[in-house]
Amino acid sequence: MLDPEGAEAALAAGLDQIRSNATVYALRRNYYTGNHPQVWLTERLRDLFANSPEFADKIGIENWCSVVVDTPAKRLSVKGFVADSGADAEQAELVWNDLSLDRDESTLYSDVLITGAGYLVAFNGENGLEVDINEPEVIAWGPQRRASQPPAWVVKIWPDTDSGSWRATVWDDTRTWRYVGPRLSRSTSVASLPDTAKAFLLDQEDEGGVHGFDRVPVQRFDLGRNSVPVIEAVRRSQDRLNKLVANKMVAAEFGAFRQRYFLTGQPLDDDYLETGPDKAIVLHPGPADGQATKAGEFGATELSNYDEAIDRERDTIFSLASLPRHLNVAKSGAGTSGDAFKAAEGPFIEFVQSIQRQLGACWADFFELLGLDVEADWVNAETRDTASESAAVAQLVGAGVPLELALKTVAGWEPEQLEELAQIREAEEEKGAMDRTLGQLASLGKAGALGALDPETVKTTAHGMLGLGGPPA
Repeated sequence: MLDPEGAEAALAAGLDQIRSNATVYALRRNYYTGNHPQVWLTERLRDLFANSPEFADKIGIENWCSVVVDTPAKRLSVKGFVADSGADAEQAELVWNDLSLDRDESTLYSDVLITGAGYLVAFNGENGLEVDINEPEVIAWGPQRRASQPPAWVVKIWPDTDSGSWRATVWDDTRTWRYVGPRLSRSTSVASLPDTAKAFLLDQEDEGGVHGFDRVPVQRFDLGRNSVPVIEAVRRSQDRLNKLVANKMVAAEFGAFRQRYFLTGQPLDDDYLETGPDKAIVLHPGPADGQATKAGEFGATELSNYDEAIDRERDTIFSLASLPRHLNVAKSGAGTSGDAFKAAEGPFIEFVQSIQRQLGACWADFFELLGLDVEADWVNAETRDTASESAAVAQLVGAGVPLELALKTVAGWEPEQLEELAQIREAEEEKGAMDRTLGQLASLGKAGALGALDPETVKTTAHGMLGLGGPPA
């Protein structure tokens, strides 16, 4: 537990950490949005683009950094919770629904994939438990004795536009400290953060107090202590790809068509060299004792060479991010089968499942903070191919495998779906038995009407078929 001096020291350390992280986080978010630094823009290219700088701004728009984040993020969705205690699982479901975490979880996962971390803050509000997803740019994570243990403190510093001031919060394992900083300037970026933690003073209206949790009520989501965000893994390949695209555009602008050259002492201007159906360029042959006039033509630059290099760099990005190859539309092929798609997604599914395991551990820690022992149950990350699944199930059933086992193994049916199937089959069997009984009763009544059976026999037999028990009345 921090004392007031310890809280101020944590605030100072947190301010330094937030300022230090800002440049890295901003760079990664810029790559995600397509605002890539023009590292390919050499001095020579700057000279070429001097008269049309907007030309340089339009180069490198093939942004794969958003794809490497959004593609796995779309496969990450919690569908429920499992626990040894049914009561814990039900309570976790209630918390999940009451706090609308299903609506906000995608934002949390995107923060993790882009920057490397995402944060969920729990607090007791006027209506009970509340949570708030915080961008990593405003959070500083304190020291941990071991990776599995919570931090000694967490700091949040943010521009509060409602009050027009910088604000800060410090959490330790028992209480919250709240601070008010200087007035906001026009800019609310990290660059305008107060220079020192001494600029923050305890909030006289609400200094904080005991937060009511048994540890710091901030849950960090990440992919492991030493993990590298997927954006960081591919951004250098994205730079190389941008460079190749820039080179191709320059080649297309200046060398993708044949160009004539003339070696002559004759003065020539641009209008004289224009060609057309009714024009001819007339050159002086040159002096008899000097250099004769020569004319020639440069060949066009082959742009396909750039396309091949661009394809190779794009393939590198796909490999680094474990992306399924069918996302590369130019190479996937229109006639690729569902089985081929599924096979191509193998490494990607393994990648998504590894993310699910790491984030699932974070969700377990979060619910442990609330006193619940649960595990996240994720939506299946695999793309469903119902036609192939149906054919495989039919083949297994034809070989003697029980239908329920085939559906569970091949189609990934959940226990609830199998239970519903069992109820449907039971109802169908009951209906079939009733239909058979009614048919037999109809035959029995017909036999009685024709005199083949006496009325008493018909009555006794029908009574037994209906399972009414005891002698007929």
